Order: sequence, then structure tokens, then C-alpha cells
Amino acid sequence: MRISFAVIADTHFAAPGPRQDGEWWNKVLFSHSVEIAKALVTTLNSPSPDFVIHCGDFTDDSNEESFHFGKGVMDQLSCPYFITLGNHDTWNEGVRDAVAPVFGLTSGRFHYARTLGGLRFIFLDCAYWMSKDGKAWEHLDWNLYREGGYLGIGPTEEELQWLRRELDNSGNKPVFIVTHMPIHAKPIRPPSGFRPPSPKYHFNEYCVYNDQLYSIITHYGNVKAVFAGDWHFHDITYHEGILHCTTASLIEFPFELRYVQIRNDRMSITTLGLCEDNLREASLVEEWGNQWVVGWEKDREYSISLT
Repeated sequence: MRISFAVIADTHFAAPGPRQDGEWWNKVLFSHSVEIAKALVTTLNSPSPDFVIHCGDFTDDSNEESFHFGKGVMDQLSCPYFITLGNHDTWNEGVRDAVAPVFGLTSGRFHYARTLGGLRFIFLDCAYWMSKDGKAWEHLDWNLYREGGYLGIGPTEEELQWLRRELDNSGNKPVFIVTHMPIHAKPIRPPSGFRPPSPKYHFNEYCVYNDQLYSIITHYGNVKAVFAGDWHFHDITYHEGILHCTTASLIEFPFELRYVQIRNDRMSITTLGLCEDNLREASLVEEWGNQWVVGWEKDREYSISLT
């Protein structure tokens, strides 16, 4: 078996137009969206992966124009691509029904499974807004959000049942999970002295039902890896026989993605930067001290056996 694929996350695509840059771990370069898009296409096409998977926050503001802009970018790739949704993708009412057909998902749902290169990929939609009364919202109600009425985002109970069925039916075929928020990561914290408004309250925040998700995927011996994004930094852990790979953002420093190669029964992950170094320089704010988002050496390169 010889397969290669790229993993990207948190592109935060926004339709071109006047827009101010933002702040997260470093400077968020919304004003460079076209330049970033061109660099992304060039970088992804260079190693000629068999396919690309996107771990969510495809858009920044959940509007259809941004989805179409992002699709126009991704359609320039020389290979197929597959996406899931993040919290930024589900702000607007009716967004799933509106954009799912654009990506060939006629069911109107973004949890689905595909066999790619002989491997089973399960894409989870963990971007439903879970209110404190137990309701799963398809979109974000801003008034309820401001009132503190949400527990966070996560999958629906129906989706968890679907996941169990998918894993039951996968047999001995290696399974890879794609989701937005990580299911497992190192218990780390950013270094002291980082500059507000860094997202301290988001750090190592898991989705609603994460304990159930973790229990489900560890119950089956065929889940080999989980690919995620959301936190805008690199992290890799290997726990209870499953590799958990969290990938940084493509809207701010370090502008990097993952390249995964499977040769026979071994999977290797390397980290690639966009071909435009000036983006890294424009985003990095050295005095904030958040260079750590690039991760440790073992967060950037990792290799495991799939048997």
C-alpha cells in the first residue's frame, strides 16, 4: 500500500474585500486571503497527494459567499478533497442545507464516511451548538451565546449512534477519524506572559460529548488516527493505540499543514509550511511569545505502525 494525503485545518476562508486583520496567538491575516489561497494551492499541489482532508473552520464567518470562495480555492487542487465543519462554519441558520450540496453531500449532513486508498475515513460534524437545556442547535443563536446559554459545540446523539454503526461495519479495515476539535492532546498550557487577547479560555477545550467520543473510538481496535484542528497550534499524541494529530491554522503563524504518507503498514507524518515565507513574517508577533504554536519536534514529525 502506497498512499499520501495532506491534512489542513482552520483556513478561515473569507471572500475577498476590505477587512481588518485580527489577533489570536499571533496576527490573523484576513487582509492576505488571496495571497494565502494562492500559496496554499501551490504548496498542496507540489507533493501531489492522493487527496486532501480539511478539519474544519473552512470559513471564518459561515456565510455562503465565503464557502464558495473557499471551494473555488480548493477546486484548484490537483486531487480530490474532503471537508468537515468547525464552529466558525455554523454560525448562520440553514448553512448545512445550503452548502452541503456544493460539496457533494446531498444528505445535507457533514458527517459521512469514505473509503480512500483502501482506508476508511470517518468525517465527524462536531459543530452543533449544545445549549444547557440539552438542545443541539444547527446554528449559533447569538443572544443565547451572549447569555451564556451554551455548553459548547459537539456532535448530536444521532451522530454518535451513526459513528458506532460505522465502526461496527468497518471490520478490520484501518479507520481514520476527521473532526474539528481534538479528542485527545497533551495537558499543556501556553508559556506565562503571553499577550492578551490570546485565547486562554479556549486552550485545551474539548467538545461536548468528548468523553463519549473518546470511549467509542478506543473501544474499536481499528481506529488508527484522529486528525483535528481548532486550537491553531501543532500537537501530536499517541494514546491507547491511537495517534491524535492536531494541526495549526492557515490564517496565522505558522501557516503549516501535514503531509501523511502510508507505505505498507507504516504511517509517517511531516509538517510543511506554505511556500510564501513573508506570510509567517507578517503574522508572527515576537513580543507576544507565541512561537510555541509550531510544537515540539515530536509534534511536527511522527511515525507509527498501522498493525
